[in-house]
Amino acid sequence: MTLTILMTCSSVWAVLGGSSGTLEVDHQPLSGQTRTIPGPDFSVHELTTPDLVVREYISGQGKVFGVSWTGRRSPDLPVLFGSYFEQYEAASAERNARRSPLRGVTQVETSDLVVETGGPMGAIWGRAYLPNLLPPGVTKEAIQ
Repeated sequence: MTLTILMTCSSVWAVLGGSSGTLEVDHQPLSGQTRTIPGPDFSVHELTTPDLVVREYISGQGKVFGVSWTGRRSPDLPVLFGSYFEQYEAASAERNARRSPLRGVTQVETSDLVVETGGPMGAIWGRAYLPNLLPPGVTKEAIQ
């Protein structure tokens, strides 16, 4: 138990749909590095660890409209999705997930949330976004 505590630290992140001032704790390995990438229409908050990169997309109004991840493992989706995680689980359970024309891509879509995931074990990627919160002129392709 002591070893686990020494190998983790808390990074502070906003959740999908929340404001950048509404923070959640996401436990990541101590070696994680954070940076902010400013842009004209939104900024990207990025956390990089040896096995995972997580990006949160924040509008000029301070709302998290998207998240993406790539790496050898999945991130803690309940933490990243916040209150949208239940919606994601429900849509998945109702078999609303459909196969994309792209091999190995799964998409779950509700009126408020779109989640796309794929990749083989060890090279997982995904993105989630809230279509109603995309800033004007920003498309889903910006969330990478």
